[in-house]
Amino acid sequence: MQPTDKKNRLEECARLIESAKKCLENNDKECVMRLIEELVRNQCHNGYAVGSEIVNRVRELVHELWLRNKDHGFRCGLLTLLRDLGLTKRWTRDALRTGGRKLDRWLIKCGINWEGKATRGNLVKEIEGLLRRLGWDEVKMCEELWRLVGVDVDEFRKYSVEPCIWLKA
Repeated sequence: MQPTDKKNRLEECARLIESAKKCLENNDKECVMRLIEELVRNQCHNGYAVGSEIVNRVRELVHELWLRNKDHGFRCGLLTLLRDLGLTKRWTRDALRTGGRKLDRWLIKCGINWEGKATRGNLVKEIEGLLRRLGWDEVKMCEELWRLVGVDVDEFRKYSVEPCIWLKA
């Protein structure tokens, strides 16, 4: 991203936040929801794209909207919107300033299925578990990993070098 692109994005995010605050002051929920959607589409919720100051302002906006509208149906609609926009449960929990269990209770009340995104570590554990069920062990996985990057493990063994010795340590 070019520096001017980031500057433009920051200006656009700031403009959208101010517009959303005005809508919030006028109690125009639909306007705020529409602007939150636009903020997310412009990556204003992403700290890597805009920095923590803007992200915190977006979270504050979502939190204000949540607090001002105690209507069950509206809150369910807001949660559905945030899920559909691809936000994580963690981001939403932080924005609503609520614990994970409380958010989960709201999701159950609203009938919302919000699957968490698989973390890299969990994904690796799942793959390892699947390979173990297929009869692979750590040495077999190591050998296949070496082969994947183009290393001939049999050539190492010809010279009495065990390519997966680090597993035994």
